[in-house]
Amino acid sequence: MKSGGEQVQDLTDFYTDAKAVRQLTDSIDAPVVLAGHSYGGNLISQASAGSANIKHLVMIATVMFDVDEVWKEITMPTADWIKPAEDGNALAILDKSRAIQLFFNRCSPSVAAWASGKLHTYMGTKAISQRLTRAGWKEIPSTYVLCTDDRAIELRWQRRMAERATHSVELDSDHSPFLCMPDAVAEILARVVADL
Repeated sequence: MKSGGEQVQDLTDFYTDAKAVRQLTDSIDAPVVLAGHSYGGNLISQASAGSANIKHLVMIATVMFDVDEVWKEITMPTADWIKPAEDGNALAILDKSRAIQLFFNRCSPSVAAWASGKLHTYMGTKAISQRLTRAGWKEIPSTYVLCTDDRAIELRWQRRMAERATHSVELDSDHSPFLCMPDAVAEILARVVADL
């Protein structure tokens, strides 16, 4: 994406991404509910700590790390979809041939094909090696959406993270419930907003 005429490369620095989220939410003069999926779960936890207007965190098929915990220390059974970059500056390059199997296995073929075409192929080393310095879920109510057919984040890790949340919900979903079960995800978000 581009901003101000300059190329902006996202998914390269966790702290920069979290700062961008916080700047946006601080500009909103109303209660905010943040939903974070996969990489985005840790992102919204870091970004929300100490916020006056972020009222609820919705964690979807992600991890809820504590301060000093980090992505790269999780061993995932499907790690064969991660490849090192030749230049050494990328921690992960997604093999798109496996994307549908891992992330969109419950989606219709057309939706899965569309979604896999939108995936980033590059993730910088900082994006998933930098540790949380603040954990917003410790001070802000949260809902964890556990996806039982997620082939990207192991179910045992999701259950461990769900124990940290204020509430948890299970969906018989793949890693991307907002694509294969959008009505169910919308209902969860609507309930959270209604309870603010």
